[in-house]
Amino acid sequence: MRLSKIKRNGQMSAKDWADELIEWADTNNVERYHFEASDRLAAGGFWSGFPRDKKTLLNLKSLNLINAAMPPESIANLERLTELAIYGAKISKLPEWIANMTKLKTLIIVCGKLTKLPKSIENMRDLETLQLDQNRLTTLPESIGALENLKWLDISYNPIKKLPKSIQKLHNLTILSMIDTKLTALPECIANLTNLTMLSASRNQITKAPEWIGALTKLETLDLSDNKLVELPESIGALTNLTTLALSRNKLTKLPESIGNITKLRRLYLIKNKLTSLPESINRLKYLTNLRLENNPLTKAIDKR
Repeated sequence: MRLSKIKRNGQMSAKDWADELIEWADTNNVERYHFEASDRLAAGGFWSGFPRDKKTLLNLKSLNLINAAMPPESIANLERLTELAIYGAKISKLPEWIANMTKLKTLIIVCGKLTKLPKSIENMRDLETLQLDQNRLTTLPESIGALENLKWLDISYNPIKKLPKSIQKLHNLTILSMIDTKLTALPECIANLTNLTMLSASRNQITKAPEWIGALTKLETLDLSDNKLVELPESIGALTNLTTLALSRNKLTKLPESIGNITKLRRLYLIKNKLTSLPESINRLKYLTNLRLENNPLTKAIDKR
């Protein structure tokens, strides 16, 4: 791969962009490229830090930066890079040029200070994973709807009160995580995300599970724990692929009879609600192996046939 030149103040730099990146890493005391062992990962760990030799740099496919400053624009020249993860950096705003990294499939920004995404993110059409948890985002740009290949979106632990309607265009999304945001209701635009297999919206202020939840028939995991739910709609019974339903620490007083239709259910968490009884139909859940009912005022014994 031949090194290209980058422009600075309208002039071609005398220094190639690889040297600029290495100089940036040295100036900012970025850790050298090394392998972080981890028993929790199938690969036994992951590569972290920044390489100081050009050969490794040019062939880099994955870059994990921890407590590092935002790299310079010349990083967009890494043509083989498909995964960029930045943790702990003091970044409040992503630069517009981030959208020049059009070959990225994974972008992870977890820094605690990010408040805004650029509109130009719409150009990152190859993105499959976008993790933005533990930041200070209050909204997402409408342009996010252009990320048609996105499969995993995580906006957990951000003070986001609503989602843009364009979210409904993310038809390939399979995982949506919105833990501990500021949501008071599940946005209706989610109803069109019919390929979702996991929806997590725990630790919010949601008071009602909408009827349209039944349209998400591919869901395998639904987590609405730690909200303010009083009841569930009958349409919950249409979620026949659910294996995990987490509803602990809500205000549920009853469950709909239709819950017996979720015949693949294995885990049902109902800790600390206001249930006094369970519907007879729960006996149809023959694969149910984990039923948690602690701290409910149940008055009727459970039939464990």
